Amino acid sequence: MAQEKLRAVVIGAGALGEHVIDALNHCQLAELVGVADRDGSAAEAAGGELCPTYTDSRQALIEPKPDVVLLALPPRAAAETLQQALRRDLHVWTGAPLARNLPEAVEMCRRTRRADVKLVVGTPRRFIEVYRRARQFAKQLGEIYLVNAQYLFDWGEPLGWRGSMAAGGGATLQLGYHMIDLLVCIAGMPETVYCITGTGQRARRSDDQAIYDTDDTAVAVCRYRGQATATVTVSRCFSPVSEQLTIYGEAGSIVATPSRCVLRDRDGVVLEQSEQDESPTAGLQRQVTDFVRTVSEWRKKYECSGWENLRNMAVVEAGYLSARTGQPENPQTLLAGYDVTAADCLAFAPGQEASDET
Repeated sequence: MAQEKLRAVVIGAGALGEHVIDALNHCQLAELVGVADRDGSAAEAAGGELCPTYTDSRQALIEPKPDVVLLALPPRAAAETLQQALRRDLHVWTGAPLARNLPEAVEMCRRTRRADVKLVVGTPRRFIEVYRRARQFAKQLGEIYLVNAQYLFDWGEPLGWRGSMAAGGGATLQLGYHMIDLLVCIAGMPETVYCITGTGQRARRSDDQAIYDTDDTAVAVCRYRGQATATVTVSRCFSPVSEQLTIYGEAGSIVATPSRCVLRDRDGVVLEQSEQDESPTAGLQRQVTDFVRTVSEWRKKYECSGWENLRNMAVVEAGYLSARTGQPENPQTLLAGYDVTAADCLAFAPGQEASDET
């Protein structure tokens, strides 16, 4: 007997929403039953030929009787809609970042745990083949000494909500989140984060540039036990798009981009490499399918849970705090301030032990 498909609703019909809808259309385990956006024409354009569309997210969470909801919204709107979804006992996938700040993220995770539903955060780079290979190669490096992560992406005009701190904008939170996720997956959560953020580089382009209060460029230096160091550099001011992860260890190095991963020994000789010509949305399609399978199979362990993403949120929070204090800040101490332990963060993560950061 064929397995009954889960009924899925997408809230948000912008660029991310369109990619999420496409990912659901490639998923044989789910059926798209609704698309909602405050802009009715955007909702109609994204989902009108596939399913009913709505301008009120509350109606979309009730009328088509969904099992899961996928939020392609800015962080502030996502947090509000998540609460609506929990009242309907719906499982939730939400685009990264998890929240605007750490306390909001902790509250979201606790609410989903009390409701006994799944919360998954959209970090599709974990599902891109070359980055998966990088994680595998990293096990061959022995002790890791240095990690450099860089992501430059110019959003262009207008910035909209991305220029508003209250809405959840900011280069560190929006761009840095994805590279921090890869870093934490491979090396764990750092002991301290020292971060310098910049605001205003885009404003020098023209006199009529809209005023924004978020960071547009940031460099974070993360320190680990044993003097290992990682740097994360992000900016929304420069073109072309540049994304790279480099890892140096006692046995060699790894250089990974979205299309290529190379493992070298200490002398620079190539030992293994992986090249994958995938579309930018391939990782998202795999993650959405994994989310649907997690719900349909009611997995106890699954990737990218909200709780696991609290580690990323703690690093981001430490970065912003450091930019204000001018001092290194400890993300694990910040988590402890909300009574969250490493064991809590890794409770749902497959193949990981809480001892990684204790």
